[in-house]
Amino acid sequence: MHEYRRFVQAELDARGWTPADLVHRSGLSRQLVWKILHDDRPTLGQMPDESTLEGIANGFGVSVERVRVAAARSLRGYEDDDTPLITDLREVSTDALLHEIRRRVAGGDEWRDREDAPPL
Repeated sequence: MHEYRRFVQAELDARGWTPADLVHRSGLSRQLVWKILHDDRPTLGQMPDESTLEGIANGFGVSVERVRVAAARSLRGYEDDDTPLITDLREVSTDALLHEIRRRVAGGDEWRDREDAPPL
């Protein structure tokens, strides 16, 4: 399961919501929410539409950058244990970057134990 699906499911679980709650609050179609929650691919082939990212963000009341980061981490070519997908970080908000740093520090990611890991 890719990070984007995991993110949406975790947000639903944290709120005790059903997919129908997200449909109602996001303005997205039932079919689209169902497709996201049943996508068993290990990666996404492309970034979701901006309107989809915004709908999920609005539905959950989180920043669109947070949703975009989860989607970006799901793209083909992104590997947690390998070289991450290169992106222009100038286009990523400071909040999204800080969220990712907090996630890695709190999660005890194995990347910190690698020889090529950047110093903290």
